[in-house]
Amino acid sequence: MAKDDYHVIMCKILIYLYKRLKRKSKVLPEEYLIPLTKDFPIHEEYFLYVLEKMQQHGYIEQIVFVRAWGGDIIDADIEKVRITPEGIDYLRENNTMRELINKLPEAASIISLFQI
Repeated sequence: MAKDDYHVIMCKILIYLYKRLKRKSKVLPEEYLIPLTKDFPIHEEYFLYVLEKMQQHGYIEQIVFVRAWGGDIIDADIEKVRITPEGIDYLRENNTMRELINKLPEAASIISLFQI
């Protein structure tokens, strides 16, 4: 999969948030979850779309989206974002996520948690 693929972006976000929950990362969300970077080489509109869908599916919580008059998301407050138990289960049980966990360097510190 390409590094800008939806599932790769989603997996990186979930891994990061799980590491934050387990206190294996001290990097703040607003310092890591940034579009147009090495970790997230996508434009802001796509990045916000991924975050919105992840929250709608219940994988993450506590993001406050800022919407324009027409309802389009134009920004997000991610300071308090965190992974949900459903997000952890999705990482553990989804075949695509499990495949990515075995390939992404970001997952090295939590990979043992997902071995069956």
